[in-house]
Amino acid sequence: MDEVGGASVVGKALGLLDALGSGRPAQSLSALAARTGLPKSTACRILRQMETLGFVGRRDSLYTLGSRLRELGTQAAISPYGRLRTASLGELERLYDEARTTVHLAVLSGAEVLYLEKITAPGGSRIPTQVGLTAPAAHTAIGKAQLAYAGRAALEAVLRRPLAPPTQHSLRAPADLMEELASVRAAGVATDRGEFRADISCVAAPIMVHGRPVAAISASSVHGPAYTPQRTSYVRDAARRLSARLERLGTLSA
Repeated sequence: MDEVGGASVVGKALGLLDALGSGRPAQSLSALAARTGLPKSTACRILRQMETLGFVGRRDSLYTLGSRLRELGTQAAISPYGRLRTASLGELERLYDEARTTVHLAVLSGAEVLYLEKITAPGGSRIPTQVGLTAPAAHTAIGKAQLAYAGRAALEAVLRRPLAPPTQHSLRAPADLMEELASVRAAGVATDRGEFRADISCVAAPIMVHGRPVAAISASSVHGPAYTPQRTSYVRDAARRLSARLERLGTLSA
């Protein structure tokens, strides 16, 4: 096909996006043309078209991935959990009203947790979470709440990786994690006492459907401990109500 043929243009555009996603923060037109083997004039025309659509950004003369790609990436990450998010919103809003602090909904994704929803309290912008982003499951209450009840495969996905500690309070050895998970099972809730970020605390409880953890909800705080007896009770009760609701709904696929 010639250059204006649909498949040819799409292939060139995808090649440029792939080059932009190579890990470099921003790249010049010359570098992108060299990496893709395209004439500079062709690369420039396609980049400008993608910039107009938001798929490519620009910093002076340098090109970057655009905001529209980040939006699509977030949607791709969370879209399989559409029904879970929708069914959980009422309980998350109630928990926020009760706890008056930032609340989250997240699922396990390998050795990490994937955040599906966040309701932010004043000061909650200091909590480095966002819908569609991930955090290490072993160092977050919302991750440990699920790992405590997860199967062998989920635990092995975490234990295969070194427990690189984000803070001085983080768990460092697999034996410490296993002991912590036993405590979670005994208490029914998990806590993060500065393990993910030194100035953040969190309490979380698993969402159990037919005996398996499908997600977890949490309350996080930068204004003192989130795991007060009152907040812990709110989180535990919200998780139980949501678990019962999801069991009644059946399938959680989007």
